[in-house]
Amino acid sequence: MPKEDSTSYESLKKMQESGKDLRQREKVLLYILGSKSPVSRNDITDALAPMRLSAVCARVKELMDANEIQVWGTKRDHETERSVETLGRAIREGMQTQIKFTTINKGME
Repeated sequence: MPKEDSTSYESLKKMQESGKDLRQREKVLLYILGSKSPVSRNDITDALAPMRLSAVCARVKELMDANEIQVWGTKRDHETERSVETLGRAIREGMQTQIKFTTINKGME
């Protein structure tokens, strides 16, 4: 894992553990970077309650615009039964190691 990504994740994790109040953007980024597989916006909302879906969507857009995260694929949402984007760490040019996630979608082809 590249040093720049692990450093930002580690520093955010330390802030959280020390009891400092993280901003919404930091909370969303920390959740995505700490996930073992790509997550949807609804997954983030569920994990970061009482943060609203509209706030999560706004923070996701900011993080995508900053090239911190990117769309990794799609999955079937458990609540809406619709196909939704899954999000994960952004792969930047020059990265030697690319982290790839596999999303298993039962019933989707």
